[in-house]
Amino acid sequence: MKTKTELRLKAHEIAERLENGQSTTQIIKEYTLKRGLKRRTVERYIAFAKDLLDSRMKKREAIVEAVRADIIAEEAEKWLKSNLEMEAKLCAIISGKIKFSRPVQTKEGVDVIICYPTCKEVIQAMSILFRLRGAYKTADSAANELTGVLKIVVDTKEEKEVLEKIKNQ
Repeated sequence: MKTKTELRLKAHEIAERLENGQSTTQIIKEYTLKRGLKRRTVERYIAFAKDLLDSRMKKREAIVEAVRADIIAEEAEKWLKSNLEMEAKLCAIISGKIKFSRPVQTKEGVDVIICYPTCKEVIQAMSILFRLRGAYKTADSAANELTGVLKIVVDTKEEKEVLEKIKNQ
C-alpha cells in the first residue's frame, strides 16, 4: 500500500478535479487507463476526495453563516438604534424640549427664527409615536361594515315599490 502522504496527494488532486466538475467515471477512466491504477484503488481515492470536499464545504458554510450572522446583527443594531433615535426625537418634540429654526418673510428679506413645535406638530409627533408603538389597532374593513338587519316601514304600496327598485339595483 502507498504511504499516507501519497494517498492524501491523490485525494487532493481528485478533489480538485471533482470541484472543477469532472465526473467520477471520467476520473476512474483517466486514472485506470493513463496511470495504470486499479479501479478499486481509484474508487478509494475518490471516496477520500469526497470526504475531503465534504469537510471543505462544511467549513465554507460555517464561514458563510458567520458572515451572515454578523451582517444581520449589524443591520438589526442599526435598525434598533434608528428606531430608538426616532422615538427619542418624537418624545422631545412632544415634550417641547426641541427647538426648530424656521424661515420667516420680513420686509428686509428672509429671517430665520428659533421656535418650539406648534400644537399641530406635537399632535403629529404623538400620532407617529403611537403608531410606532402599536397603540393604534388596525380596523378590519369587514368589521366596520354594518352586518345587522335594517327594517324599513312604509306607509303605501308606492313607497314599497320604490324601495324594491332601490334594493334590486
